[in-house]
This record gives sequence, structure tokens and C-alpha cells, in this order.
Amino acid sequence: MLKGTQIKVIKQNIEVIGENNKKQSKEYIVGCRHKECNIHKNSQFSEKSCKYGSDLFNIQIKEYSASGKLEDDKGFYEYRSIYDCGFRTMQGATINDNVMYIAFTDKGAKTKEKKDLTVIIGINLKEGNVVCAYKGTETKNIYGLGHANDLFVKGTMIHSAWYLSHEGKNEKNYEYRMGYMDLNYMESQSGDNIQTKKKYKEGKKYVFGTSSYEKNRIALGVKNRGGKDQIVTYKFTGSSYENEQILFDIQKNTDYKTLQCMEFYKKFYIVRFYEEPKGNNNCVEVYNKKGKKVKCVVIKDPVYNEGKNDKAINYKWEVESLCHYKGDCFYYVNYKPSTKKNKKAYLYKVNIK
Repeated sequence: MLKGTQIKVIKQNIEVIGENNKKQSKEYIVGCRHKECNIHKNSQFSEKSCKYGSDLFNIQIKEYSASGKLEDDKGFYEYRSIYDCGFRTMQGATINDNVMYIAFTDKGAKTKEKKDLTVIIGINLKEGNVVCAYKGTETKNIYGLGHANDLFVKGTMIHSAWYLSHEGKNEKNYEYRMGYMDLNYMESQSGDNIQTKKKYKEGKKYVFGTSSYEKNRIALGVKNRGGKDQIVTYKFTGSSYENEQILFDIQKNTDYKTLQCMEFYKKFYIVRFYEEPKGNNNCVEVYNKKGKKVKCVVIKDPVYNEGKNDKAINYKWEVESLCHYKGDCFYYVNYKPSTKKNKKAYLYKVNIK
């Protein structure tokens, strides 16, 4: 069993109204969102850290509104947390150089104007600070980067598998798509910068994991309802995904049934999830390129203390977005979706040899 190390302090520069009523940028520590924390229970960020650590849901993004007290050439705005903006499901991530890009979605927002959108934030792992926070597209254009399921970066392109915006909650209406967008244009989130070339219709297949593979090929982990789950590769031409090749079938796991995400670094690292809270709900299966399962390691759940007595409670933690960094070091997010109002997302690292 492997135990990860929590990255407890994450910093972010946030603009505030300072002396003489002038706008200034100031560095704060992202707060914990813990009900019993005296430092952060009334503040999403502060100048002090706490024992619980920074909760990624408290990372701030710009929201333009008439009530905003800050102003730029686009209008008035304010800073609001990812959670308060409605992005309450942690999905996929990838690392490019020292920056980890992490996707959060609103997962089927009920309003017609906003459905299955994504916000992508970037954290510099070396410096421990937020370097970007891109809000998702706000149209229902079919090229919109909707419910991002997993990510990877190749060159200046960030690739993602995502759900197409849909009506209703019936998964048979989903279309699972693969596409890319240029990192240089992410702030505008223009649909013109996103290409969709590969899709799996009617809920029979979906892409649970994506990764850069070899040379100009990419690898996808595909869940097939009623069939074999597989690792497949495609050639990325710069504008499309072509020449599909099946690498191998993924072995069944009767305990950890749910396929979460995937990473490739010399070998394939496939994260699986156990549906019921059992104490340690996640494992990583390691396959070589020929499809032989080399090992399976369980990731130890965090000990989460809650309540007036700071009592340790077992929750259903999900390991999302396993990302290779350097050597044997991988980063991931421990996501707690157990309750509607008390979701958590903490950044961790672990060595997998």
C-alpha cells in the first residue's frame, strides 16, 4: 500500500482594493474549506496556512458582473471560488513542465445557459502557486470543451476527452469526444480553437483516460459497456486523430471495478476505484506496453478529521488525474464527492516504482 504526501500550502495572487482605493495584487494562501478551522471558516483565502491544507475548490477565478468592485477593460469583476462558480466535480489533469493543469466541471448544471462546462486551473508544482485559472466556454456550441474527463499536453496543445453538452441525465444521450485546444488561446475559450474528430456515441463506449504515447501517437483508455475495456492508440496529425490501433485488453478487477483515469510513462498506469466506502478506495494497476499487468498497488486514503471533537471519519475518496512529474514521482488529486455541500479536493504526490 502506498501513502501519498499532501501538498498543504498552495498560494495564489489575487487582486484586491488596497490603500487609496487602488487595485493591487497580493499573494494569499488558498484556504481549506474545513468547518472547524478558525483561520479559514470565514475566509476562502488568507495570509496564514492551517493544518488541513489548501482545498483546490477555493482557488479563485474572475467573474465579470455589475456587482464587482474591480475593473479592467472588459468591465467590472470580482474573484469567486471554483466551488461558488458552480464547478463542483473534479475531473482530469495533466502536467506540462512544472505546471499541473486540473479540470473541474459543473457536471450537468440544470440551467439551459450553462451545462457541462469546464474550468481549468494551473498550479506551478515547483513554486506551489496558482499560475492560471481559465473559465470554461459559456456556449452550447458542439465544439465547447464540456465535461472534461481526462487531459494531456502535447506541444502547445492540451488534449481532452469530454462529454458533449446534452439534454437530460440519461447517459445513452452522451457523446464522448476527443479533441484539443491551444494553450495560448485558453483564456478566451473560443470554440474555434477546439477540434473534435473522434466520438463514441450512445453511451456504449467512453474514454476514461488519455495520455501522450510515442512520437506523434496518443493513447486512450476506452471503457466498453458490454464489451472489453481496451487501451487504443491514434496518430495525431496536428488536426485530427487517425489510424486507430488496439494495444491490449484491460483485465477485469472484481473489487476495483470503476476505471478512473490513466497515465503513460514507460508503462501504463491505470487508476481504479472501489464504489463503496471501504477505507482505501483506489488502486493503480501497472501494465507494460504488451499488455502484461506488472503490479497493482493500493493508494491509502487520507485521514479526514471533522466535527467538534476532530474525529477521524472514513469517506469515499476518489483518486483523480494521476500525472507523472519526474522520476518515480506522480501527482494526483484526492477528491471527496461524498456529500453535496462538503466536497473536497486536495493535491497529493506519491512515488510509484
